[in-house]
Amino acid sequence: MKRKIMCIIFVGMLLTVSFTAAAALKVNTEKKYNENDTETQPLDTSGVIRFKKRIIKPDSFQYGYSVQQTNDGGYIVVGEKKNPVFGTSNIWLLKFDKYGNIVTWENNIFGGDNIANSYSVQQTSDGGYIIAGCIYSSNAGSYDAYIIKTNSIGNLLVNGWSTEIDINSNSFDIAFSVKQIYDGYIVTGVTGSEIEDGPGYNYETFLIKLNDYGNVVWKKTYPADYQSDNPEDKIWSDYRTTIQQTFDSDGTPDGFIFNSKDCLIGTDLQGEVKYRLTYDIDRQCNSVQQTKDGGFITGVGHYLVKYDNDGDLDWKKEIISSFGVIRDVKQTFDSEGEPDGFIIAFDDQDCQLIKTNSDGEVLWTRSYTERSDTTIPIFFYGESVQQTSDGGYVLTGGTFNDLDPGNYDGDNIDLYLIKTDSNGKYVLTKSKTMMTLFLMKIIQLFPELKLLLNNLLK
Repeated sequence: MKRKIMCIIFVGMLLTVSFTAAAALKVNTEKKYNENDTETQPLDTSGVIRFKKRIIKPDSFQYGYSVQQTNDGGYIVVGEKKNPVFGTSNIWLLKFDKYGNIVTWENNIFGGDNIANSYSVQQTSDGGYIIAGCIYSSNAGSYDAYIIKTNSIGNLLVNGWSTEIDINSNSFDIAFSVKQIYDGYIVTGVTGSEIEDGPGYNYETFLIKLNDYGNVVWKKTYPADYQSDNPEDKIWSDYRTTIQQTFDSDGTPDGFIFNSKDCLIGTDLQGEVKYRLTYDIDRQCNSVQQTKDGGFITGVGHYLVKYDNDGDLDWKKEIISSFGVIRDVKQTFDSEGEPDGFIIAFDDQDCQLIKTNSDGEVLWTRSYTERSDTTIPIFFYGESVQQTSDGGYVLTGGTFNDLDPGNYDGDNIDLYLIKTDSNGKYVLTKSKTMMTLFLMKIIQLFPELKLLLNNLLK
């Protein structure tokens, strides 16, 4: 009898909390867009956080190029922020918490009155950040590779530095990727120089080794057999490089792997070429990663390409029958830490997040294009994706309202950050959302109910 009375009281308390949860749901599902717009979905039963963050500033260009989950569970994003009045652009570093809220030092911008862009960010072992990009050099009249090391709050005042690197005299140099390694940093990018006795520019991929203080230890260039009459358009849209340190079967560093325009290049620890892996596909490559089996995964145009640890082709899969581009690809892992496939940020005039199995077969595809109140499509372009510690994914890029999805040169582009679950979904179903929020309110408002329920069920 006593147990029945307690059950009745318990059910009554649950009903009371349900009204509170319903009211909260009604408020939280209202969509509002403002300068720092965050829409966060409630946790599901596995504790996965979902959100989308759109930073809106009218008539401006704000774009995210690289994202990484940080040690505190939040996210670091680096990108570009243009000033439409003065025509300058700056390196933009933003730190988000795990719910998609920007912390106070998001306004640390590097470049000043110059033109500066950034394409890669990584948290370093001391809690700071290393950034790769480029900065306009008024003395040379061109761009130099630009590497920035910040402290944990995103500035250079303490334990920070920056360095400009001119690859060749009067060359057009952009650093696209930087990684911390066991004894410093390794940087890759593209250098372009005018062709002698003729119009146009000749491009090469470069590799730079820096020590812990940003001093150049060595730098090397690798011919790419690539020429163009328009250096800025080609170097930004068609030719990006990424780099990874490679390891032997014992886990010892044994070199580097990076992409050139027409091949993957593997080197030893001194940058000497050990092998070249050709794509046999007339499209650009934007991403490469060493896989757990010692091989490599890369995206070339709209093909996903896997090599084994000897550099032989394992397989080549056409992901989507289109002329889109794989912007980023990463190997994914299950809850036991075993490889279970790959996650892809695919740009086809709109970002698509694509999950494949370990053989490159597509499991699902998600698109994040929306409609605004005026029914104009809100296109989202994705640049960087990473699997998060809870098994979900985080994705950054840019979004804008425009009837022409190919208009990359518009001045109304907003930085976007999306956090999904393991199925690439951001929005929960209505019934699941209600139940999830209901359970959250029970825990938040009446944590003693969990203990009471456990006692009743004994």
